[in-house]
Amino acid sequence: MTNCFRVSGTLARRLEELGVPPVAVLRQAGLPPGLFEQNKILVTTDEMFALYDAIHEISGDPGIGLKLGSEERLERYNPIAIAALYTRCFRDALDRIARYKRLTCPEEIRTVERGKESAVEFVWLLAEKPEPPTSQPGGRSAAGNGKALPAAVLARTERDRLSPRIRRSEFLHPGISQVGRSVSRRVALDAGKERGWFLLTVVGGKMQKRKLGSSNLEVSAMGLGCMGMSYGYGPAGDKQEMISLIRSAVEHGVTFFDTAEAYGPFTNEELVGEALAPFRSKVVIATKFGFDLDAFPGVNSRPDHIKQVAEASLKRLKVDAIDLFYQHRVDPNVPLEDVAGAVKELIQEGKVKHFGLSEAGAQTIRRAHAIQPVTAVQSEYSLWWRKPEEAVLPTLEELGIGFVPFSPLGKGFLTGKINEHTKFDSTDFRNVVPRFTPEARKANQALVDLLGSVADRKKGTPAQIALAWLLAQKPWIVPIPGTTKISRLEENIGAIAIELTSEDLGEIDSAASKIPVEGARYPENLEQLTGR
Repeated sequence: MTNCFRVSGTLARRLEELGVPPVAVLRQAGLPPGLFEQNKILVTTDEMFALYDAIHEISGDPGIGLKLGSEERLERYNPIAIAALYTRCFRDALDRIARYKRLTCPEEIRTVERGKESAVEFVWLLAEKPEPPTSQPGGRSAAGNGKALPAAVLARTERDRLSPRIRRSEFLHPGISQVGRSVSRRVALDAGKERGWFLLTVVGGKMQKRKLGSSNLEVSAMGLGCMGMSYGYGPAGDKQEMISLIRSAVEHGVTFFDTAEAYGPFTNEELVGEALAPFRSKVVIATKFGFDLDAFPGVNSRPDHIKQVAEASLKRLKVDAIDLFYQHRVDPNVPLEDVAGAVKELIQEGKVKHFGLSEAGAQTIRRAHAIQPVTAVQSEYSLWWRKPEEAVLPTLEELGIGFVPFSPLGKGFLTGKINEHTKFDSTDFRNVVPRFTPEARKANQALVDLLGSVADRKKGTPAQIALAWLLAQKPWIVPIPGTTKISRLEENIGAIAIELTSEDLGEIDSAASKIPVEGARYPENLEQLTGR
């Protein structure tokens, strides 16, 4: 489709929320009054300029572009709105693109629908002359608002100006919510000329949602386990970097976050609470009770202790109610009826919304569910730990309970980034896990090789195949892989876009059944706390 943009129908709603009458905008732009009522809104490049210019003029707000840029819909894919995110004056954003990128007459602009994904491809002529700088020293906005400009969006310094030496150019806001995002570039130059073409393809889709069992708790199909940011896998991450990571997850569509008072202890809940405070109405936070932190890993699920933990967690998480409150490990000294009863009282008081169990056995799940409906059960589950399939998963399906696999990547091993020679920090708990001895890692490499072979065929990574396999098991399964790196976060989220056919799943199951996994998943004292 030549010279055409697709505009999201939600733009009208966003304008109304910002006090800008959509009808007046269309009239000012000279566009049909019923444009926003169409199922698929397509406009020419000139009409797109007129539309956003009218928004700027009618609103009278020089920062309207920044506000519209928060819309996580298709209009964020067009370079005009994206440029406006980092330009104080909307008119300047339009002028820049018109002058420097020649998007008023691109060679071609294509919109393509691919099932649940939308792709937008831009092909345009490069400037015949070097591009003037669009940022001041220090990477600050030339518009004078003092806002730091990201390197990928309109932040070219003198060294980075567009010239016959074609440089990477990317009209893509790093916070766009996408699943399986891919960006491809092709550059070609006519011999001896300062003119060529540039193709940018942006492919994205909405994060899928899932309900945990038959409950009304809907979350993103992929959650984020936050434990490793503060505890367990070596030194805690830098606080500001981890906050940025969690918020990036939100921008990518993740709505389900997992923490516990035991992680740190306490510091992980504080981290999650601070990071998610601006998004409280959009996310679901799960935390846990049940350990005796004065005698760790001892357990304590006495009703009075449960209520004390709840009050403290509410403060650390900065919330009025805990979305999902798990018993971290079953306490054999406290009847399940008392535990479920205590959580039921917290739910009645409005301090907890949903009850969950972690690493509990099938009979325990039934007993607890009879007192207070269990929304979700959390346990380790992956291609190298499939015991939940024996009794837990059938029980959950029968009772309508969701399942949340932690360590879905085998504590990192199934990513393919760990081998027999990998050295862990002295504070990394994998040092005491039998499955992570050098000998066990060498023996278990065959499972990673299997994932790698499937990944090559599916154009993914071993980690993505491992997560896609989990997602394909049941529609009420929501894995919560953890990470401390944005690149790994994006890789994990990308697993949602990988579809494994029944033949793929059969191949994986058949091959995996022939690979014996060496080493226990926990030291004996910790394993005794599970499955009770």
